Amino acid sequence: MTKKKIKHYFTIVDYGIKVFNANKGFKINSKESGDWLVFDQRSIRWTKNDLNYLIQIFPHFDELEKIVSWTLYGVVYYDIGKNRYLTDYSPASEVLLDQIALNTLQLLNETYDYVINVKKDEIPPVVELN
Repeated sequence: MTKKKIKHYFTIVDYGIKVFNANKGFKINSKESGDWLVFDQRSIRWTKNDLNYLIQIFPHFDELEKIVSWTLYGVVYYDIGKNRYLTDYSPASEVLLDQIALNTLQLLNETYDYVINVKKDEIPPVVELN
């Protein structure tokens, strides 16, 4: 997919995020990301009742560092001491960007509904932090 197509689809995604976020006021990050590869991504973050929430759209790369697919997923997590407790939900995993763009609002609402309804005691430990 060309950079022009990616930009076009992210224009659609950004509109969906704007509509989704209209009454919520969450922090939206739309900066390009990456260490050695620079790529488009979007993330929505917020904290409520000692839980951290993230909904993110990010690419997957092949061995030649070309974008081959995209994922929209949500995470709810918290840390206690050196332990991170986390659960996630992905309604669109490793799909074409147009599938996310054309369904952005539905996917955001579905992911949001999932993560905000996870109870803290249902979130399993997944990693020990340094």
